Amino acid sequence: MTIAYMNGSKSGFSEIFGVPYFLWRINCTMTPSGNPAYSRLMWVLVDSATGDVITGGNLFPEGRIVMDASVANKEMYFIIEAKNVKSFTLELQTPGISYKNAYPKPAEASLMSFLNTMEN
Repeated sequence: MTIAYMNGSKSGFSEIFGVPYFLWRINCTMTPSGNPAYSRLMWVLVDSATGDVITGGNLFPEGRIVMDASVANKEMYFIIEAKNVKSFTLELQTPGISYKNAYPKPAEASLMSFLNTMEN
């Protein structure tokens, strides 16, 4: 399940963001511009508090890279270097069950609250 995405065609920095899930990944795709032999997309995910690199990827033309991130409740940002890139997309994805557990429907939330009040 895609929870957020970023797309573009130029190098730069993303805004600072956080992900509330412990289980998530980055799915990166790109479309080259001009001669694919000279196209490359490099990105790193950085912890904004410390400046430490969490993970990163180096993508060549007509490809895709999927990286597990598994870092929750931290402020992070991307640094992106795009050379001869027509477009790229960085999708943040989590399994449907993670999303459902974090954001239950109102009826499920009421049931969960009720069950949490019961003693063993």
